[in-house]
Amino acid sequence: KTASLGRQGINGWIWGLITIDSMAYEIPDGAFYSRTDIITEIISKELTDGGFTLTGDVADPDITAMAIQALAPYYNDENTYEINGETVSVREVIDRATEKLSAMQTDDGDFSSWGTKNVESADQVVVALCSLGIDPLSDSRFIKNGKTLLDGILLYRMPDGGFIHSKTYDKGNPSSLPDSSNSMAGEQTLYAMAALLRRKKGMRALYDFRPEQSSALKARISDLQTEIAKIGAKTDDEALKNLLSDYYSITETERRYVYNYYLLSAAAKERNIDIEKIASETKIIESPPDRDGTENKV
Repeated sequence: KTASLGRQGINGWIWGLITIDSMAYEIPDGAFYSRTDIITEIISKELTDGGFTLTGDVADPDITAMAIQALAPYYNDENTYEINGETVSVREVIDRATEKLSAMQTDDGDFSSWGTKNVESADQVVVALCSLGIDPLSDSRFIKNGKTLLDGILLYRMPDGGFIHSKTYDKGNPSSLPDSSNSMAGEQTLYAMAALLRRKKGMRALYDFRPEQSSALKARISDLQTEIAKIGAKTDDEALKNLLSDYYSITETERRYVYNYYLLSAAAKERNIDIEKIASETKIIESPPDRDGTENKV
């Protein structure tokens, strides 16, 4: 260790976690930080209104969205963290952050960061929602005055196909002009579009750089999500336990793609079913690779 991973602020913790999860890297023994350490640092920076910021106490859409991107792989985790005397889960933190982003969206579909309406903020929110399996273009929480996030992004498109940072001059970003396509605005918009396309095609999240899931694994996850969606008051305990076993039989790093697991978790907890016991007793079943060799193993 030469300096804290968070020496620049929450950015360091966020992108550090995104990096080690990009290929589901194992943390070596003796490493200065564990995943738990980094997650704890990020969620400890949550503001009272559910947002996140680089400095100060006013939620910023970019940092809030980036925090969600980093924490997304842990949305289904049942682990809890002790933060300032309170016990919280990643799911609770992400849900609050998502609601905060919804509240911050303008009637034009875009966002304002540090007093300036800009395209990059909307880009980051798109990536965040896609990382959770949420469709940014149809989720009612992110449609304001009939305008979607895509409508908000396209406000900044120039005739040459590029994008401007903002329609007003931003003294905090002097190299970005309101009448000239900007490289950073274009880059962030491009990967926001990539995130949308990947979600639509059922591919991995933007920052998950592993080979795509095998068709067998995709089918297992799809079937499980279908059954979870059927959970209701008449679903008996045994059926819930079987669904939990099916979930925990999936390789741990792939469980994030069971996007509606939270419904199963809530139903099991309501019935006082011991999720941890089922998880510990369930054997992981590897999905066979496709003929081209694609598989779900890291």
